[in-house]
Amino acid sequence: GKESLSMNRHIIVRSAPLLHVSMLFLLSQLQLAGAVDTETIGATFEQPTEDSSLDVTLTLAEYTHAGPGVQQMTRSFNGGLGGPTIRAKPGDTLKVTLVNNLPAEAFSTASLHNVFKTPSMTNLHTHGLHVSSAAPGDDIFTEVQPGESYQYTYVIPTYHMGGTFWYHPHHHGSTAIQAGGGAAGMIIVEDPAGSLPDEISSLEEIVFVLLHLDMPELTAVAQQYENNCQAAGGTEVECDDTVWANGAVSGTQTNSVLVNGQSQPTLTIAANRWYRFRMVFAAVNSLLAPSLTGCTVKLLAKDGVYLQSAPRDITEGYMGPGNRADWLVSCPAGTHIFASDNSRRRRSRRMQGKGPGGMAGGGGGTTTLTQALATIVATDQGDTACDLPVFSVKRPCYLVDLTSTTPSQTVAIQLGPPPSINGNTFTSATTYEASMPVGAVIGLNLNGVNGHPFHLHINPFQLTTNPADTVNNYFLAGDWHDTLLTPDGNLNVRIQTDYFVGKQVFHCHILEHEDQGMMMVTEITGTEGTLYTGAETIDSTCIRDGSVAAPTITTAGTCVATSSDSPFSPPPPSPPPPPPLPPPPPPSPPPPPSSPPSPPPAPQAPPPPFSPPPSPCNPPPVSPPPPSPPACPQPPGSPPSPPSPPSPPSPPSPPPAPPPPPPSVPPPPP
Repeated sequence: GKESLSMNRHIIVRSAPLLHVSMLFLLSQLQLAGAVDTETIGATFEQPTEDSSLDVTLTLAEYTHAGPGVQQMTRSFNGGLGGPTIRAKPGDTLKVTLVNNLPAEAFSTASLHNVFKTPSMTNLHTHGLHVSSAAPGDDIFTEVQPGESYQYTYVIPTYHMGGTFWYHPHHHGSTAIQAGGGAAGMIIVEDPAGSLPDEISSLEEIVFVLLHLDMPELTAVAQQYENNCQAAGGTEVECDDTVWANGAVSGTQTNSVLVNGQSQPTLTIAANRWYRFRMVFAAVNSLLAPSLTGCTVKLLAKDGVYLQSAPRDITEGYMGPGNRADWLVSCPAGTHIFASDNSRRRRSRRMQGKGPGGMAGGGGGTTTLTQALATIVATDQGDTACDLPVFSVKRPCYLVDLTSTTPSQTVAIQLGPPPSINGNTFTSATTYEASMPVGAVIGLNLNGVNGHPFHLHINPFQLTTNPADTVNNYFLAGDWHDTLLTPDGNLNVRIQTDYFVGKQVFHCHILEHEDQGMMMVTEITGTEGTLYTGAETIDSTCIRDGSVAAPTITTAGTCVATSSDSPFSPPPPSPPPPPPLPPPPPPSPPPPPSSPPSPPPAPQAPPPPFSPPPSPCNPPPVSPPPPSPPACPQPPGSPPSPPSPPSPPSPPSPPPAPPPPPPSVPPPPP
């Protein structure tokens, strides 16, 4: 290579074609070794890999996805369709090195404006995180050129609510072609220990990255890019998009929602056991209405924020592009279909797509998707159905209830007709549609959210009233979102401009619309770090400093918190070590040589069998003399428990020499 540099222990090499090819080959071999079946409909469910290192590398490169009956080139992360699940905690500093391994354009379209352009230029957006929008944070105006890299640094506040978020490229002009092509992944901000009821925090978590891979739509977007490139002066050869514009490499293109890159995979769970489903609808357009017939489904959180009172009984979801939902699910024994359908009367409308010359490339819009997403097979493993508690978490002060608060300022936002907002289109990163002070409550009057999903960066917003159509209580006053698509077109919401100043972007999350100008910037003014002083008046228990407070239980449940070794669970933190047992009495001395040998001790009854599901080992006290309890399974890294004390000696005798001290054992990791 002509140039190399060391950046934070990662070696970035530029202008090195041989190394570039070798790295792509290595990535492809590693992917083959991973053996995730993306070609078979109904293959065994697989979760994305996880990275909790806080020093993550995402490499964007061309990738050929092999689906059922089709091979399609796209652009994605780390040699697969979709990136790893990134885990962090409140108070962490997350570093993400974005490496752009895409080939440069033969003819640059960087000077074009509000059109599909620069398919090889990229950046990164952490959708939903309450972090700074200033570089090197969540700045969507950062540009990472082909062959270069950039390290993002996200300082997550100590008081950040735990929840489900996601990441994807957000370079204006190429957002749809990259994010819609599979360059996306989940971010999980973990809940501090003790902030949730034990029955909830101990549940197994299952990640669903629901990627809407609309191959014909992305091909239409790529063909429109070619037209734009040639109109700007490029030749047909210079403007050829070899990834999407020519359609599938082989087979027939499909328009479907993939689950972690798979087609309708089969997930096996335990019947009557509760699970936490973390879901993100990673999509360019369309509406997902997921349901799980025959199972009990409760809504825990939306867009990374817990409900005011959780969980809530629902029958289906209503997820626009970019939405997340956390469900609590329990299924009786049998086979159940997790699906999206439009059987309910929908008020969503198809946008004014006009093919390659008009909006959204091939149409776009918010048409409800109808397809099976996964098959859930629940097998009887001895679990008994139980009820979860109803509770309220202690909220960070930036998420106090604003429904009865008078905003200091109100901003009207008219979404549409596309690609306009308030009759305007995106001009520049420093052209502001509105200005608002930091540390204040701001009202947003939204119009058009039945056809255009509204997404606000940095700060979430709260519904102040029930929509006319709640979608069977999926939308209620007090719920928080950062992306909103509802059957009702007009809604008033409120935000709290907490701590961060600078740019705050909002846009339509039909990403073709965003690329074509349906995006605006607001400016938050004042001093960085300013807080809303009325938060404690609303809720005196709200959290500022990252301290942990137990939730308020409003209705007790009947479930017992259990740990699990399910392959779908993230590794749980090691529990604290058990209290030390009292030292054993000194062992019996050997009998005198002249005495006959003592008879062997009477055999003890075998310990009772250990049956699934596993539960915390905490045997109840019994009256002496107790039998020897079965050995308690130790967490990984824990020292072995000392042996049970032997029976005391019958004849008194001089004590023997003290035994050598036991070897030192390191304590288990925290």
